[in-house]
Amino acid sequence: MRWVFIFVLAISLLAGNPFMGISYNESKEPEGIAITRVVDDSPAGIAGLENGDVILSIDGIPIHYRQELSEFLEDRLPGDLLELSVQRCTRTVKIPMILGNRDDYTGSMKQGGREIFPLDAAEIYPEWRADS
Repeated sequence: MRWVFIFVLAISLLAGNPFMGISYNESKEPEGIAITRVVDDSPAGIAGLENGDVILSIDGIPIHYRQELSEFLEDRLPGDLLELSVQRCTRTVKIPMILGNRDDYTGSMKQGGREIFPLDAAEIYPEWRADS
């Protein structure tokens, strides 16, 4: 049993982490994932996704919440072809996209799609020095 776990862990590490190259929030109307930032030369950028697009579904599976998107991506691998149903302005369009590997990218998007907080926060918030 232990060897099976090690094998599965090794395969998952070699496979990499699927990466779209977007920052996003949940959208109420329409219900889905609202794209707030698309990284240049990322899978999303290459596919033509734009800031303001709302992902309604991926491969026919409705995606309404951040957790649903995370869980969907956990079951995918870099190189997988996805079909996104996206609302852009008043139209719904289908956009094919091939997932990238997060390890192939640098900068803030490598940290999970969030901007990196400055390494030395004490320079921004001097009161933190007293607490440390």
